[in-house]
Amino acid sequence: MFKKNILFKTRYHFKHDLPPEIARNANKLIPVLLFTGILELTGLLILFPVITILLDPKKIKNEPLIIKIYQATGLNSIQQFIIFSFGLLCLFFIVKNLILFLVYKKQSKVQFQLATQIVNERFESYLLNEQGILREENIAVLLRNVTQIPYEFVSFIFVPYLNLISEIIFLLLIGIIILLYNPMLVLTITAFAIPFLWFYNKFYKRKLSQISEIRDKKGAEQYKIAYQSIESSVEIKIFQKEHFFVPQFVKVTEEFESSMTESNLLNLFSPKLIETVAVSSIFMLILTGIFLGKNIVELGEFLIVFSISAIRIIPSLNKIVLSANYMKGSFHVFGYLKNLHLSKQRPTGQGTSAPPLVFNQDIEFRNITYRYAQKDILSQLNFHVKKNEKVGIIGESGSGKSTFLSLILLLIKQQSGSYLIDGNPVTPSDHSVLYPLIAYVPQTAKLVYGSVAENIAFGVPKNEINYEKVRQLISIMKLDSFIDSLPSGVHSFLGENNLSISGGQKQRLGIARALYFERPILILDESTSALDYHTENEIIDNLIARPDLTILFVTHRLKSLSKFDKVFELNNGKLSKKTP
Repeated sequence: MFKKNILFKTRYHFKHDLPPEIARNANKLIPVLLFTGILELTGLLILFPVITILLDPKKIKNEPLIIKIYQATGLNSIQQFIIFSFGLLCLFFIVKNLILFLVYKKQSKVQFQLATQIVNERFESYLLNEQGILREENIAVLLRNVTQIPYEFVSFIFVPYLNLISEIIFLLLIGIIILLYNPMLVLTITAFAIPFLWFYNKFYKRKLSQISEIRDKKGAEQYKIAYQSIESSVEIKIFQKEHFFVPQFVKVTEEFESSMTESNLLNLFSPKLIETVAVSSIFMLILTGIFLGKNIVELGEFLIVFSISAIRIIPSLNKIVLSANYMKGSFHVFGYLKNLHLSKQRPTGQGTSAPPLVFNQDIEFRNITYRYAQKDILSQLNFHVKKNEKVGIIGESGSGKSTFLSLILLLIKQQSGSYLIDGNPVTPSDHSVLYPLIAYVPQTAKLVYGSVAENIAFGVPKNEINYEKVRQLISIMKLDSFIDSLPSGVHSFLGENNLSISGGQKQRLGIARALYFERPILILDESTSALDYHTENEIIDNLIARPDLTILFVTHRLKSLSKFDKVFELNNGKLSKKTP
C-alpha cells in the first residue's frame, strides 16, 4: 500500500534511481517547509480571536488573555482595541509574507540550480563518455533528454514533491488544532471527505499514468520529426516531400496536444472538486451538529473557525492535488535520469590520471576480430604502421573502413585480438591518453558557430588563439582566396549550415583544424572527397611533406595515394597490400 503512495513512490525513485545529492537537497529543504507551515499556521491562529472579537466584542470580557492584552494597550474603548488588533494583524501578515517571499526565493533558486546541475551533468557525460552519443538512436531525442527532461523533473517532480510535503505538514498542524477544538465535528467531515477523495485519486492516478506515457512518447516523436525535417530541409524541398513530413509532424503534435489538454483539464478541474467536497462537508457539519443537539451559537462559532481555516485549507488541498497530478503525469522522467553523477568528482574512467601513452615506434593491430549482429566485419585482421609513415587504406563501401577507424579511435571494442602502440596494449579505458596523440578529420567537418579562426582553433578560447598559425594553415590548405573574400577575413562568422561555404572548403577547414593541434597521428576519413583532383593533390603533397606526421588516410580514390609509403585494401574483413 505504502509503495503505491505518491510520496513513498517518489522517495523510492529518489533513493534507487537518482544520486544521493538529490535526496539530500530535498531533506535540507524539509525544515524550511516545516518553518513555513508553522508561520502560516501562526497567521491563522492570530486571525481566529480577532475575527471572533469583531463578530462579538463582548467576548473580550470572557477571555482572560485578551483582557490582559486590552488593559496593557491602555486604549479607551473596545472599538479602538479592535482597530489596533487589526493593525497588528496586517503588520504580522506583511512581515510573514515578506519572510515567505525570501524563503520561496531561496527555495526556487536551490530547486532550479539542481535542474541546471543535471543539464550540465547530462551534457558533460555525453561528451566525456566516448560511446554515449553513438548509442543514442536519435540525436533529437538526446537533445530533449539533455536540455528539457531535467527541467521537467524539477518542475513536475521535485518541486511538487516538496509542495506536497509542505502542505501535508500544514494540514496536519491545523488539523490537530481543529481536532482539539471540536473532535466530533472534525471526524464527521473527515469521514465524509476521505472516501470521496480516495475515489477521485484512484481515477486520476490511472488517467494521469496514461497521459504521462502518451506525452513522453509523442514528445520524443515530435522532437525527432522536427529535427530530421530541419536537417533534411534541402532534400525535402528538392524531392517535394513536404506533404510527407508535414502531416507526420502535425499528427504527432495534435496527439501531444490532446494529452496536454487532458492533463490541463484534470489540473484545472481538480480545485473545483475540492471546493465541492468543502461545501458538502459544511452541509454535513450542520446536519451532524443539529443531529447531536449542538447549540446553534456553538455551531456558528465552529463554522467561523472552519470558514477561516478553509481560506487556507482549500488552497492547500488544491495544491496537494495539483502536485500529485503533476508527479503522476511525469514519472517517466526518472527513466532518463539514471546514472547521474552530480558530485564534483567525475565518473569512473573520466579524468583519472593515467601514465601517458608513448608513441615512438609503431601502431599495430594483431589478429583483430570485430563482430556485429553475428557477422564478422573484421576477421583476424593484422595491421602495422611505423611512426611517420604515410599509409592509405582503400575499400568498397561496406568493407569495414569505418569500423577499422572506430577501433583505432577506441569508439568500439574488438571481440578478440590486440591493439598496440609501441608494443603496449591500448584498451577502451585508455582514450584519455590516446586522444592527445591523434588528430581526426571526418568526411564532413562540422562547423561551430564562430569565426574562421575559432573553427580552426577548435575549442580554444578566443584570446588564446594563435592567429599566425591559423593564417599559415589557411595558406597550406589553399583557402587564401576564400578567406580574403570574406568581410572580416579570419574573424568572419561561420555557421553550421552556412550555404556560402562549399563542401571542399569545409573539408579543408577540417584538415586545418586537425593540423592546428600538431598531434603526431593524423587520421583522414574520406576527408578530401569533395575536392577536385588538382586541389586534393596539393593538399596531400603538403601533408606528406611533414616528416613528423604519421598519416592514416581512408579513401576510395586509389590515385590519391600514389605518393604514400604503403597502401592497403580492406576486403572480406582483412587487409592486403596494394601497389600505390
